[in-house]
Amino acid sequence: MKLKRFREWSRGWQITSLLAGVAVLGATYYLRDVIHANWIHNSVYETAKREGAIVTAQDLRDRYGAKDQDNAAPIITAAMADWDKLPDALVGQLQPIFEDSYYSRPKGYGEVEQALAYAALVRLDAELGNLTGTLAKDKCDFKYDWDQGAMVLFPQFTYFKNFVKVLSARARILAGQGKVAEAIERWNLALHICHLSGEPPILIAGLVRVACESLVMRSIAVAIAESRDNQALRAQLRALLAEGLTPISPERYLDGELFFYNHATTLTGFEDVGDDILGSPLGKHARIPGAIRAWRTRMFEYCIRQKRQLKAIGGDPVRALGVEWDPPLQGREGVSYTLGKLMEPTLQQAFSAFVKPLATHDALVSALEVLDARQKLGRWPDALPVLRPDPFGSKSLRYRRDGTGVRIWSIGPDFKDSNGQTKPENKDSDDIVIRL
Repeated sequence: MKLKRFREWSRGWQITSLLAGVAVLGATYYLRDVIHANWIHNSVYETAKREGAIVTAQDLRDRYGAKDQDNAAPIITAAMADWDKLPDALVGQLQPIFEDSYYSRPKGYGEVEQALAYAALVRLDAELGNLTGTLAKDKCDFKYDWDQGAMVLFPQFTYFKNFVKVLSARARILAGQGKVAEAIERWNLALHICHLSGEPPILIAGLVRVACESLVMRSIAVAIAESRDNQALRAQLRALLAEGLTPISPERYLDGELFFYNHATTLTGFEDVGDDILGSPLGKHARIPGAIRAWRTRMFEYCIRQKRQLKAIGGDPVRALGVEWDPPLQGREGVSYTLGKLMEPTLQQAFSAFVKPLATHDALVSALEVLDARQKLGRWPDALPVLRPDPFGSKSLRYRRDGTGVRIWSIGPDFKDSNGQTKPENKDSDDIVIRL
């Protein structure tokens, strides 16, 4: 009996010792990383300052703030106020137009609903007439209180999307009616609104800009498909697209991310954010030295590395992101490094999204060239008249005949060619497709 008890006690002790050993190893692993990060945080901060990094809210304001004469924000704010005065029913009537699919009319809407949608669109389009004043402004600074850090709200982004939706939908319909000049005016304004939406130096602003540009490009693609024999429209669109898209600055959005991860007066300001391990009041005298600061140090260091790589790319950084972006690994092990790596997929996805409008833009230019060739040949050409590199790969944009029409596509950010299939045709397809 005594031997049995001894064996049970021994087995229990072994399990306890094993668990204790695992706990000690885990704590050692954690503390090593935290202590090392705190040890180097001053040098990381000083290096970042020498490289011109954003470390305070004032830095963010100084670098990306706008002078009154350059700032479109007051015009946007006034348009937002006018939009808020509109009856909800009026905006709701636009659904039959907004739900137009790429290549087919929406089902379930009768002629009356379509007529109401068109009338609502005309009225809303007129309400946005004052937005033309933004064309003389290249900046958009809503004077956000960056000192609030992650608590800053950006309600303007929803309005940007609504404005672009109305302008793009109206442009497409005007193009179908043969009113080319009026259509081009609205597409031009919509593209400028897209640019302004991406002005705040935060990652979400860049993604909102991409979403807005996608709306504009989609409406142009539909207009080309619906009016493929309209030479005047093609000529005007060719001129509009020749101006290209206002360049996106990934560094701008990294600056914002860098600031948010370093949100304090300085990096050393995190020293009062200790991690209590014994609770108050003993915890005030028994703290792990800045685990939160350690994590922020790693994220700060990570963003700095990304900025260095962007600088090293040279040329057009967004086009380079489509094929060359290879975020460096954190390079060391540790809890804060592991947490930091969670940001890598986020940045990769965001930077890939920045390339999408370029791929669509290039495909649209190719579509216009294909229509020109079709007019000369009397049939669809056998290949693209001009081979353009796919922004998402080293090969050119793809092209194939599709029954009575053709398709032009980029393989998209998944780097997989789905043979020009659209999402409705293949939910796994990431191809960026223009159909004629």
